[in-house]
Amino acid sequence: MTGDMLQHITFNIILIQTAFIESALIALYLHSQNGKSIYYFLSLLMVFLAVFSQEITLLFPLYAISLLFFLSDLKIKEIIKLTVPFVLFSLLLIAIWLFIINPSVHLERIKIVHPGNFLVSCANFSHVFFWYLSNILFPRDIEFMANMPFLINFIWLWNSLLFIFLLGYVFLIVCYYKRSLESFALVLFIIGFIYAVPTSQTRPSMG
Repeated sequence: MTGDMLQHITFNIILIQTAFIESALIALYLHSQNGKSIYYFLSLLMVFLAVFSQEITLLFPLYAISLLFFLSDLKIKEIIKLTVPFVLFSLLLIAIWLFIINPSVHLERIKIVHPGNFLVSCANFSHVFFWYLSNILFPRDIEFMANMPFLINFIWLWNSLLFIFLLGYVFLIVCYYKRSLESFALVLFIIGFIYAVPTSQTRPSMG
């Protein structure tokens, strides 16, 4: 199997996973509006099917909480009640993963290089984050696997950029858009970068 074939397969898997996740969110939203149980069980089914495509499905509880908080009139207790099954399902998947594999081997492979240096870790995440962001706005250097050098210089600069960006981001959500579709879109976008936190700290020799 060539790299191009693997890349096409991966993109198709991502497309399928996205369809399942979006269907689950739509069904959950419909349930929050009319209370019909069929939509809630449909949402659970879509999440279950999405698991077989990509591991980012584990983040669905965060998507669900954001959806219900920003786009519905439900109270916090009601949101928690609706999302508990999704949280438990994600925790169950993590437990199964830890049981099947030898976690010590994999954790050693993805060991954070500077566990005691919070600023260095933040700077490297900032570097990866803005690389992704720049490629969304101006596509370039798009590869199946991209090597990025581990940062040891300009730590203050990358941290400052990340701080300013997040400060403005939070301001837009809390003070400007508040509970609205725009805020949901902003939160949905930033949740997708959670996986970049551990990956930005790994394999410094490769980048």
